[in-house]
Amino acid sequence: MSIFNSPPDVSRKEIQARLDQHHYEIGEAHGHLAKVAADPVSTYSLAGRLYLSKSNWLLLEVPNALVRGAFDAIHEHGLELPPNQAGEYDQLNAHISVATSEETARMGDIVERGRNYYYQMGPLKRVKPDGWPGISEVFFFEVNSPDLKALRKSYGLDPYPNGHAFHITCAVRRKGVLYHNDVSKVASVIGHIGGVSDIDKQAAVGIPDRSDVGDHSRLTPGELVDFIRQVHLAERSGKHTDLRVGNPQTGLYSWATKKELPKPGEKHQIGLFQQPLHSHEYGGFEGIIESGYGKGKVRKAEKGEALVTGVSPRKLDLTLASRKHPERIHMFKPEGMGDKMWLARNTTPTEPLPYEKVHHKNVRPSEFEGLLKKLPAGSVGQPKVDGASALVWLAKHGPELYSYRTAKENPIVQTERFFQGRPKPEYPKELINSILRGEEYGLKDNKPLAPQQLGAILNSTLANSLRKQRREGIDLKTMLFDIQQHGKKPIDFNTTPYSD
Repeated sequence: MSIFNSPPDVSRKEIQARLDQHHYEIGEAHGHLAKVAADPVSTYSLAGRLYLSKSNWLLLEVPNALVRGAFDAIHEHGLELPPNQAGEYDQLNAHISVATSEETARMGDIVERGRNYYYQMGPLKRVKPDGWPGISEVFFFEVNSPDLKALRKSYGLDPYPNGHAFHITCAVRRKGVLYHNDVSKVASVIGHIGGVSDIDKQAAVGIPDRSDVGDHSRLTPGELVDFIRQVHLAERSGKHTDLRVGNPQTGLYSWATKKELPKPGEKHQIGLFQQPLHSHEYGGFEGIIESGYGKGKVRKAEKGEALVTGVSPRKLDLTLASRKHPERIHMFKPEGMGDKMWLARNTTPTEPLPYEKVHHKNVRPSEFEGLLKKLPAGSVGQPKVDGASALVWLAKHGPELYSYRTAKENPIVQTERFFQGRPKPEYPKELINSILRGEEYGLKDNKPLAPQQLGAILNSTLANSLRKQRREGIDLKTMLFDIQQHGKKPIDFNTTPYSD
């Protein structure tokens, strides 16, 4: 290291001479090692465990780190890690295919499962596969393994499965990732959002096929999905926000907008331009897209979950379930504005329901029967559940469950938490707009939850609440005990006989 700490009077020419000598000495050392070393020989020191997959393929384990390292080193555009046997692209399962499911059915009881088998890796190769839908190119290491050949031969099989040499797949490229995109005329409506006019023949980062926007009707009401906002400083289309909704199975349905999502109480709606379906992995991306489609900087603005509450070919209703106070977003495709133009508005309730708190009188158990006998004929009595007070509004669009409490003058809506969605039952017209009083409680194994357990479910985020309910088999219910509005007619429950 002394050559880099030379005194000021040492010339640049002398420093370079020292560097050259330094490199020469290193080269001599390497040459000396090569001369004294024995000739290199091939080795079968790599090994993996033999196992049967869920899809009944016989596979040999390969370290995921080996495939990930090779994937990172391949300098090619538009590649993805290979899918696992279930076709999932976000669950890497590196392996060598030893026998197909049809072959394992003929093999019967495979006593060799769990044993180690040795192999040797060959060079990296690429091929255009035949019979792999949606995949245009595969990158793989060819593998040599006399052990695996002998295993197949012992069961009367050909040397290789499907006639292909043993190999380790380390990357795939989907069809349509690299292609020449046309300029969209609809883009002018919202200012070439998302770079739809980008016609560079470059890799589309995170986009399997730029011609495919996906089918959002694959989403199911009641399902929790990923909800992601990414701010994109695109070189051509300028700053905009990308909204993404989906899961590992569907990919991310995507829309772009120059506007912010409306807040609760804001009546305006914003324009969304539908983008190509993105891979699920792209939802966590932050960084620089160096070239091609979407070139520019991407940063994450929000990554949470949304509850799907309504799906149709031209509509998508979501409740943002990771926010402290859930918000409802209604997205729809208007007629006559093009195939990719959507609108969105915030439909979160902002008007609290009026109520008057009821004060209950505690009665000792020993006094209870005596009081019952004193009640006039026609009186009605029912048990009081120790839970949380609630108002039930029979709205025209469906029932809504409100807490008595408010959050900064906005109502606390519990509808999605209790129904795990937004049901739309039919009830008589004269009951529309009725407001009922009730008590919220929960059951687990047909036993009521303790107040602190119920409080934890009611006060956590909607996403966490739904997960806990589903995981632990908790059933939230509301016991109705009074009415304060019949249709649009208020009821004075202090003066109206309960029997009425």
